[in-house]
Amino acid sequence: MKLIFSVVSMAVVVLFRSAATAAVISDDKNDNLIGKPVKMGIRANLNPGSYGTQANLRNHPILERRADANEILSRQAEKEIKEYVSDLRGYTIGTSWLPDSFGADAEQLRAELDSIADMVAKVLPEEPRLLAQLRYARYLHSKMSGAVEKLANFPSMGGIYGCISEAVNLNIGLTRFRNSEGEPDLLAANYVHQIRYGFETALANLNLSFRRQTLANTPSYLRELFNHEVLNARLTIDELLEAGIKAGLQM
Repeated sequence: MKLIFSVVSMAVVVLFRSAATAAVISDDKNDNLIGKPVKMGIRANLNPGSYGTQANLRNHPILERRADANEILSRQAEKEIKEYVSDLRGYTIGTSWLPDSFGADAEQLRAELDSIADMVAKVLPEEPRLLAQLRYARYLHSKMSGAVEKLANFPSMGGIYGCISEAVNLNIGLTRFRNSEGEPDLLAANYVHQIRYGFETALANLNLSFRRQTLANTPSYLRELFNHEVLNARLTIDELLEAGIKAGLQM
């Protein structure tokens, strides 16, 4: 009887110790969870980072449609700019241009440019190439408008005034050899021939004519204006020819 009682007592002690140990272990596990998120339900099985990643966002149908619309708008804006620059170049003829025709259309052309600028502003994000093309279109319109104002200030087309007018016209004529980004347009027909045997020859003849017609009492500001226009033409011709040489065009 005493033996049975001893066995029962030992069993009770063992069970009590096991329960106490289990409680301590359980408390330790709970302590480790303090301050940590607990995964629950199906979301607990998700791979962190597999939901809402940048790749998934890019593939979102709404964002894809928005990107497609932006691409279409960007292409349309670039097309409009190229056509606009081509229209401006259309006022050039030979080694000169048609300032009267441009002057009559200047305001309409400015309005068209503003409309194109509004279109470019809607392209997100703004594309550097598109902005560069827009800047050149603005520059070209401004350059031609300034040339019209210069020509309007001359009281006549004879003598030194005629030389200055020719120099101004020569610089505008050279714009036909640049593309919509303002870079040398190496694809222009007879690129080297027109520059070397057209504009370079015209510049040489212009310098000769200026020396013959300039008098000792010619105002210095007129001389400076002529020299400024001639220098710009000379630098432009050199730049365009150098670009042709680098591209391997036949000189």
